[in-house]
Amino acid sequence: MTNNVLDLQRRLTALGYNPGPADGIDGAKTKAAVRLFQIAEGLTADGIAGPKTWERLKAKDAPATSTPFYMGTGAKLSDADVARLAAAHGIEEAKIRAVNEVEAAGSGFYASGAVKSLYEPHIAWKMTSGKVRDALAAQGLAYATWKAGAYPSTSFARIDRCTQIAGAEIAALSTSWGIGQIMGFNHKACGFDSAVAMVKDFAKGEANQLEGMIRFIKANPAMFAALQRGDWAGFASRYNGPAYAKNKYDTKLATAYARHKKGA
Repeated sequence: MTNNVLDLQRRLTALGYNPGPADGIDGAKTKAAVRLFQIAEGLTADGIAGPKTWERLKAKDAPATSTPFYMGTGAKLSDADVARLAAAHGIEEAKIRAVNEVEAAGSGFYASGAVKSLYEPHIAWKMTSGKVRDALAAQGLAYATWKAGAYPSTSFARIDRCTQIAGAEIAALSTSWGIGQIMGFNHKACGFDSAVAMVKDFAKGEANQLEGMIRFIKANPAMFAALQRGDWAGFASRYNGPAYAKNKYDTKLATAYARHKKGA
């Protein structure tokens, strides 16, 4: 029995649950961890590791056969891409360059080829309910209000755990993606039927990410109109929110635009 419990505790720990120390004792912490795993897997949450629970635990040992939906090519944005997108969307090239410079999150990919991302637990809270939300909350993957400084250096582990518990779509909806850091729940504004579809498109290259950003802007007529007439305060107030002036986004955009227009 002790060996079985030790195995159970080690498996739960490896999956990100917390059964307490691996001591071979089927105590309250171990039962609570089993219960959370059962909730995440849609099993009867009784805290008892019966045959169905063990079957699901052992299935997690199987090597992953599919590439995560956020893994991509790492393809960089080129000058030709910017010129092509400017022509396709009827926007002055210098304006697209200014927006990309100021609003983009640097590179759209990590060195691994994964799309740049930031998982937002307070959004995951809004996107879920019931037992799924409870399972996410128990692991710090969902909470009701935004918390300052509550972000690890990368979001991969959080996205993967959310995917395991709530599915890829919830994970994608709850995360911002690419050079524009577009939230997954804005996928329709970017022209996609689902958040996962948006991320998979962004994974093809930074040009796709910039086009998604442009579509997001065009989906808001007032924002797009402000961009077209060079009203940087009007644009920034809609893209960055009411704190835009504090962070001088309008000034930064105007400066970047003037420089790119001069260099055109």
